[in-house]
Amino acid sequence: GLTDQAADAYDEALTYARQIGEPAGLADALTNVGDVAYEEQRLDTAVDAYEEALALRRAFAEQQPGDLGGKRALALALERLADAREDRGHRMRALDLYRESLDISGALASADPVAYGEDLAITRRRLAELEDKVMA
Repeated sequence: GLTDQAADAYDEALTYARQIGEPAGLADALTNVGDVAYEEQRLDTAVDAYEEALALRRAFAEQQPGDLGGKRALALALERLADAREDRGHRMRALDLYRESLDISGALASADPVAYGEDLAITRRRLAELEDKVMA
């Protein structure tokens, strides 16, 4: 409920994460900054933060293809960006991002249905909702 204080704290954490330069920590900090901006409807800021976090998540997933947690983080980053893009009116781009996340979530659920099956169900539901909006 204290979004101003949270935004300040996340901005400070982002500054430190950039100084340290550890990609996963930086991606987490960017995601937190994006989440607060999204809550406050500062969509341009949210999209910028999510895009930078997504680039880091993609790079990590490419470097560590067997890391299922890294792939899950990539799928979630895609969905956060998709939601922000949809709110900016970019539904087709949001669809593309959700479809990419669906591919990743499907592979994760195949590898470990218990751990990742719910993620897949949520991604499928959200993608269907978005497709319905586009078709309307």
